[in-house]
Amino acid sequence: MFKHRRLCNLLLIGLLLITVIACDISFDGNDEKSSQEDIEIQLTVASLQRTQTAAAAPPENSQKQPEDAQPDQDSDADDSSDDDSGDDSDGSACNSSKFVSETIADGTVYPAGAAFTKTWTLRNAGDCDWTTDYKFVFEGGDQMGGDSTVNVPSVVNPGETITFSVDLKAPATSGDYTGVWRLKAADGEKLGKYWVKITVGSGGTAPADEEESPSTPFAVTSVTYPHIDDILCICPTTLGVAANVTVNKAGTVTYIWDDNKGGTSTGSVVFDAAGTKTVHHSIPIPGGGDGTYSASLYIDVPNHQFFGSISVDVDCS
Repeated sequence: MFKHRRLCNLLLIGLLLITVIACDISFDGNDEKSSQEDIEIQLTVASLQRTQTAAAAPPENSQKQPEDAQPDQDSDADDSSDDDSGDDSDGSACNSSKFVSETIADGTVYPAGAAFTKTWTLRNAGDCDWTTDYKFVFEGGDQMGGDSTVNVPSVVNPGETITFSVDLKAPATSGDYTGVWRLKAADGEKLGKYWVKITVGSGGTAPADEEESPSTPFAVTSVTYPHIDDILCICPTTLGVAANVTVNKAGTVTYIWDDNKGGTSTGSVVFDAAGTKTVHHSIPIPGGGDGTYSASLYIDVPNHQFFGSISVDVDCS
């Protein structure tokens, strides 16, 4: 009886040992499940660390990415390093601006006292016209001798673009400088804000008189359109439009006109030195051709850039 019970106990112990070996049970807590959980926790922590590092990194300058969104328009001027160039939501549905292109890349190095021109091309992304009462104004940061206010020279209809140019001068002391300008509606409503960022240092290649340097690239620095009042005329006729093209030094500009009636024209103009010249385009108006006529100028060489547009309302009598 005793031997039989002892034999049963030995068999039970043997079965338990076999079960432990077969199931790979660990009595010290270092089982496979625990190890897998530790690995998952470590991966999660690493992922959070990577996310935190990425969040701490400074954002890329969205001015290099046309028509990206801007942040809240009411942020302070010294927040201009935020990703706020171009604007999908600034202002109201009536007033909204969208960044198209610019000159002078952020971080460009200039020697002290160097003169340069910064331009921004913006699109009217709202539902209202930008009248000549709209202004491009300096808002904060380093003004660098730039104008405090640049008026909109002619009406910019929804969907049309305009280029604002500001003549600047690098400060006398080495360092990083940022100036912020903002578009404002006639009633003072704030639209998008746009900036210029430069570094003053010995590594700059632009001289104090940038326009006379052979190392400075030839460029169109601004295009403006002489204002044309709404026209009452006998149709058919021809509407003539013009644009004043300004360059920073001697060179040849080639351009393309495009109008909203499907017309195009091309041409070139030679500059013997820095200055401004006028180029023209004609738009045929058929009989009974009442409506709005607009034209935009694309500078093919040297800029490869659109420079705003002009719009005229025509009433055929």
